[in-house]
Order: sequence, then structure tokens, then C-alpha cells
Amino acid sequence: MSLMDYRIHSTIEDEPESNQPIAITTTTALPFRSPIVRDDKQYLTVLDSWNEYETTFKRQDDVMEQQIGGVIPIQMHGGFKIILKCIEIPDKTDSGLYIPDAAKGDYLTSPIGTYGVVIGIGPEAYKDSERHPYGPRCKIGDIVDFSAYEKEKRIYGGFPCHIIHDDRINYPVTDVNLVVPLLQPTIRKVQAELATLNLLGPKEE
Repeated sequence: MSLMDYRIHSTIEDEPESNQPIAITTTTALPFRSPIVRDDKQYLTVLDSWNEYETTFKRQDDVMEQQIGGVIPIQMHGGFKIILKCIEIPDKTDSGLYIPDAAKGDYLTSPIGTYGVVIGIGPEAYKDSERHPYGPRCKIGDIVDFSAYEKEKRIYGGFPCHIIHDDRINYPVTDVNLVVPLLQPTIRKVQAELATLNLLGPKEE
């Protein structure tokens, strides 16, 4: 028996024995039936990813208010587009040294210009199971690496942003230490700001 036959949403109750079905409580299903994911553990991983995606999707207005000072209605009208607030190199280091423009590189050809924080996601993003069989590549609040081309530049609330297609996201950044050193302070600052929203927990009234 495969978990692909279940409509599931809640947590596993007991550790399954070998070759036995997993005991779970049924409420809702994944947004699609993946044509590739057949392994039970993979399916649970995709399920967890969708749960986090849907939880943070509902909080994107809060993230936009915090990060750009207003709300862009992409949640209802954005299709499969995603809004990224650019991760920028600061004008000077923590020690007070100014960073010259030459050190920042060209935003089209340098890896420095390919990081952003996800602040908005359209209602159709990642819902196509043929294009995204392993679930969403990112969620609201993620720091992501994205393809530098095929983006639409915008300024929202005085902050440089990009609108891109959902498949232009390469992956979420899970280890800040692997990012270009000049960007690390900005990323950590954004992460600290987002942590105050507790996006995966209950919203504080």
C-alpha cells in the first residue's frame, strides 16, 4: 500500500513496521498527485513542503508590510509569478569601511545579484504537477537563489524588487555561510526581521 492512495494532512501517529502501511489521520490532500514521487518518505517530504507553503502563503501580506511597507495583490492576481525583494550589498561593512561599486559586480553577470527574499507568490505558482513534481521550490519568507535573466525589475516602497516566474527560482538558501560574504550581513538582518513574524506558527493578534 502506498501513501499515494491516501488523502493526508496530519502527523504520523506511530512508527510503521517493515512493509506495513503508515497510520495517519486523513483530512486533505496534496494540491496534486505527483507523476514522479512514488516513495512514501518522498511523499511525506513533499507533503511537509506543501504544508509550510500553504501556511506562509496566508502571511504574505504581513511579510510585504514589513519588508516594503505595503501590499502588492499578487496573492489573488499574480498567476504563477513570484515577487522577490532584492538582497543588496550594504554601502559599508560592519567595521565602517565603504564598499566600492566595483566590488559589488554587475547584477546581470555576477552571483551577487541573484539572491532575494520571497515576499509574494501568485495563486497558481507550483500547482502544475508536471512542471513541479516535487512540490514548491520556495515559500514566503525564503531567501532564494534565482536566475538572473527573465525578470521584471520593480521598485516597491523604495526597495528594488523583481517579478519572476515560479520556475526561475533555483533553490532556497539553507546555509548563509555558503553565500557571497558581502551579502551575508544583509541576509542575516532580513532573517532576523522575518523571525519576528513567526511565519510557521500561529499569528499573534
